[in-house]
Amino acid sequence: MLWLHSTASTTAGHFDPSRLMSGVSCEACHGPGAQHVRGDVPRKGDQTSTFIMNPASLSPPESVDFCGACHRTSLDTTEMRLSGVLNIRFPAYRLQASRCWGSAGDPRLTCMACHNPHVPLVTTSTSYDKNCLGCHVSPAASKPSPDHPGKACPIAQKECTGCHMPKYEIKEMHADFTDHKIAIHRLGEPFTE
Repeated sequence: MLWLHSTASTTAGHFDPSRLMSGVSCEACHGPGAQHVRGDVPRKGDQTSTFIMNPASLSPPESVDFCGACHRTSLDTTEMRLSGVLNIRFPAYRLQASRCWGSAGDPRLTCMACHNPHVPLVTTSTSYDKNCLGCHVSPAASKPSPDHPGKACPIAQKECTGCHMPKYEIKEMHADFTDHKIAIHRLGEPFTE
């Protein structure tokens, strides 16, 4: 599965190690960069084009679908006919299954709300808590507001992901995966779709 975390390593749908560029490069997310690097002039009247795709300009659903191009969306899991705990591996799909996702949810809820693709993955509770409390009010606040639309957790304001995004073991993969379906999970309860 080396090709999943490499760029330009497939030719006609087959792994081609001679074309392998280790790691996910800029072009994996921003598209071909030759015109940008050359400094080509945008079309007349187009003052915004830099010949680079900027995922930050996408709407929340488009943004999660964009990340899901590699990390899988609900459409992918439907086509793959997967169900149960095996779907934990697909964070974009699981995020879309969250109650706070979609038209009734907060438009700030995207993959990039918690993960910056330009820096190494930070996995500390403190970092994630800061992200969670960016939308959820603290118990001291009287009620949710436009800046903090999420209700306060009555249990704790730290280690949020331990309860709301627990890890599940996928025995076939010999690893634990974080469930990106943000929900109230009870300790020891079995996985729910």
